[in-house]
Amino acid sequence: MLMSTLAEPPGLVYEVKGLVFANANLNATFGGKLPKMVESLVDQAQQLGANGIVDIRTAVGGAHGCCVMTGTAVLIANPPGPPYLGAQLLDAADGVQIGTVVAGGPAERHGLRQGDVVTHADGEALTGAAALVERKNAARPGDQLALTVWRDGSTASLTVVLGVRPE
Repeated sequence: MLMSTLAEPPGLVYEVKGLVFANANLNATFGGKLPKMVESLVDQAQQLGANGIVDIRTAVGGAHGCCVMTGTAVLIANPPGPPYLGAQLLDAADGVQIGTVVAGGPAERHGLRQGDVVTHADGEALTGAAALVERKNAARPGDQLALTVWRDGSTASLTVVLGVRPE
């Protein structure tokens, strides 16, 4: 299940993956209030049937802090899961080296090969595998990554459409 909120401070709109905004040190005395509140919102969204949209203007105080949830929770039935590239990513001096490529996966379908070094993603230089993983994880299945690849002494541009991890 994927939930996101649209926070509505004056003049600003943020989309946040997740549901909880905490503005203080919360410790064990806070207990299980948050999970129960989130569960309640999910139940409301399922019962409403109005595209799973529920208004969530809630504040819960605790002995050592406060947690505030504000905005709109959106329940998406059967989300596709995290984006999938289908390649082993290794740190390289000039970016990200492609290790094993999964047969039939997005990386292979869009031209990535074992041994390629990806130097840029969407125009941004990559400093290692973690940078490409972060960029991939910020996307959704079906989104495109424009990659600059160093292969056999020259650069190539590839566009990879991220997929859904096979079960």
